[in-house]
Amino acid sequence: PAESPEASPAPEIREINIRGKCLDEDSKPIANVAIRVYRYQSIAEPPVEAARTETDSEGQFKVAGVGTAIDRNLSDLVLTASATGYATSVLFQIRPRDAERPIELVLAANPKSLSGKVTDVNGNPIPKVLVSPFPFYPPPGILSAYTDEQGRYEIKDEHEWVPHPESTMKNILRFRHPDFPLSQAYYKRIPQQINVTLKPPAIIEGQVIDSITNNPVPNVTVTAQGIARHGSFTSKTDSSGRYRLSVIKDHYNIRAEMDERVSVTIKAIQAIPGETAANADIKMVKGGIIAGTLFDVKSNQAVPIPDGQTRYVGCYGPAFPSSGATPGIAKVNSDGTFRLRVAPGLNYVYFMGGDMTGYFTVKDGEELKVNLRNEPRSEFERFDPDKHLGSELRHKAQIEDAEEAAMNGN
Repeated sequence: PAESPEASPAPEIREINIRGKCLDEDSKPIANVAIRVYRYQSIAEPPVEAARTETDSEGQFKVAGVGTAIDRNLSDLVLTASATGYATSVLFQIRPRDAERPIELVLAANPKSLSGKVTDVNGNPIPKVLVSPFPFYPPPGILSAYTDEQGRYEIKDEHEWVPHPESTMKNILRFRHPDFPLSQAYYKRIPQQINVTLKPPAIIEGQVIDSITNNPVPNVTVTAQGIARHGSFTSKTDSSGRYRLSVIKDHYNIRAEMDERVSVTIKAIQAIPGETAANADIKMVKGGIIAGTLFDVKSNQAVPIPDGQTRYVGCYGPAFPSSGATPGIAKVNSDGTFRLRVAPGLNYVYFMGGDMTGYFTVKDGEELKVNLRNEPRSEFERFDPDKHLGSELRHKAQIEDAEEAAMNGN
């Protein structure tokens, strides 16, 4: 999620200790398990190893003094546990509270594989493709593999997964290569063979303009949020405020991030491999401020945030259309207040993890004081054309992806 308050302070870095135990499926300790902790500076970059150790004869481990950013919605730490003859276990989002209790990791014996072949549209094998189910760069050698000269890969440390016969659940396998956009395919069990054809990128390009000064905006981040396939791609504007995104086939919401401004997001622009969607210009406006308070209607009082907890409000609206998965967010202060910069128009604001919601129409340059109330949900439900569009596009993409998977023999 993207922070949308007036200013986003730098996260506080805190050192924590992480301890735990590795067990097999019979609850017996496993010795000599390689424990690694990785820290992500950015999801667009490979992680950096922050700590390492091994389990002792009782399967126990401890790593001390691991730095983590505590003022974030998502943790920047990932812990991995690997041992010969076992599937790798991965623990995501290690937060400071995890230092207060031991972690228990269960490693399954007899690891299974995800394997297959990666080719281009002409059937030529593509070497050096990084393959992994991770939504971001995987830790080195963990649940990942590179394709060889024949385009073949095998991820050998997966846990066996046999879904219920009536289950429709599927997971995403991602393919990274510098000459192609981040691509993905689905798998429905482990082990499974997944063959993939990487297609030429679809291009989206345009310019970011500050509507207040009417000047182009250099060196700002532009994000394309996929609607049907949920891929996310970023780029930086050049000195002329121009950007260029290399993406996969999908429809995208395109937005930019700038201090003291908010973008009027381009909605559902279509991206077709081998083609360019030009003139996708983004206007940055001053926007309005929703100055809100969490409010309980029964007690008729503001709702404070308990000590030691970090909570957020989310927002869908002209800057963050509900057709995509990513809302704008703002941190809630200890007294239950928050400030959220939004694009002009109707915005839906909700308390993450609670039942306080509201629709608010905000004008450009306006500061609107509101109470975010826990009214019955039916009173706030409205027809949302963006959400409806997202559902239609996802349904169409599911049909297209199933047809392509069948053609690839998956």
